[in-house]
This record gives sequence, structure tokens and C-alpha cells, in this order.
Amino acid sequence: MPNAKKSPASRTQHVYEQIRVDLLNGRLPPGDKLVISELCQRFSANQSAVREALSRFTSEGLVDAQPQRGFRVAPVAPEDLHHLTEVRLLVEAPCIRSAIENTTIAWEQAIVAALHGLLRTPRHDDTGNVTQEWADAHNHFHRTLVATCDNPWLLRMRDMLMLQSERYRWFSLAMPDKRHDLGKEYSRIADAFLAHDAELAIDLMSDHFRRTAEIVLHSGEEPKLASRRKTARSTVSVDA
Repeated sequence: MPNAKKSPASRTQHVYEQIRVDLLNGRLPPGDKLVISELCQRFSANQSAVREALSRFTSEGLVDAQPQRGFRVAPVAPEDLHHLTEVRLLVEAPCIRSAIENTTIAWEQAIVAALHGLLRTPRHDDTGNVTQEWADAHNHFHRTLVATCDNPWLLRMRDMLMLQSERYRWFSLAMPDKRHDLGKEYSRIADAFLAHDAELAIDLMSDHFRRTAEIVLHSGEEPKLASRRKTARSTVSVDA
């Protein structure tokens, strides 16, 4: 039987997810204009789907809408990263405490599985770029750690902050740091959760967030990294 055609809603979601990947990994660099016609061609999408995706990104803070001037990828800046990291630390701590208070055997098993998947997934491809598979495994690991948190508002705020921080994280992952053993770091974090030691888990997660921010802040190479990660597909700028 022939494959069923995607519904308009599923096609729009697919376009949203495609553009989102390029916003987060820097293929659409911070500050770039976005041209709807070019996005349509790049992602084989119609204008309605692209416009809806851009509206969603605007509400998420990944894209800036400029009256009479269209859309632009939201900028990144050291001060913004400082503020973002501070707020992430404030929100992450109660999420961790709640998750550990509501521990289950299934949750512990899920943490072990998520850690295994993260450690077994190649972090870089043959060209040295961070793989999307690793990024997905990383996000799954972090979400699994707080999956038993019973405060949905905290989790919503946490997801929004994690989304914003992901663009900065791509910069840090593209920078080699021999002193930063991510595998051991993630294993120690997982062990603290499995030991139900909330304060240790918070301390380790706080160190993890701060270290990632410091790598980016001390590099001074955000624009260069974004430029290097452009693929053969043309970098798109957005107007109406």
C-alpha cells in the first residue's frame, strides 16, 4: 500500500523541527536575517508552514520578529549566558529535589538506560561536528533525571531554559577541552541521582552548567563557530 500523505499539521511540525535543529546547532547563526522564500526552498516547505514555525520560535525566544523588517535569529551574548545560567540553577534545584523525593524503580532504570545511551552515542562525526544523535541522547538524559518531578510548572520553565541554553551548549561542545571529561561528569551526576543524594546532585549539576558556560565565555569564538558549522546548504536570512 502507498504511504499515507502527511497531514498539514504533521508537515508543519516537521518543518518546525527541521528549522529548530539548525537554529540550535548554529547552522542558522545568531543575528542572521531569515528570508521566508529561502527557508521554503531549503526545507521544501510552503510559506504557511514556515511562517507558523517562525511564530513559534518567536514565542520561544529563538527568533526575533522585527516590525516591517521580518525575522532574525535571536542573538547570543556573554551577559545573556550569565543570566541564563543563573536562572537555570535556580529552577533546576527544586526540580532535582522533587524528582528524588518521588523516586521509583522504573525511574532509576530509565536513568541507567539514558546514561548508557549517551555514553555509547558518538559525540562527533567525521568532520568534527557534534552529531544530532548525541544532542538528542544528551537531552533525553537530562530530561530523564527529573522525569519524576511532580511540579509541571517547574518542568515547563526548565524546558524553556534548556532550549535557550542549547545554542550555547553547541558552542562549548565544538571546543575541545581535555580537562573536561564529559563521560565521567555525566556518570557522577547519574550516580548522585541513583543514590538519592539531592544536594550532591544539585552541586554536580550546578558545576556542569557553570563549566559549560565558562568554556563558551572564555573562547570568544561564538560567531566563528557558527560560521564553521554551516553546511553545504546555504545559510538563510529571513524577511517577509
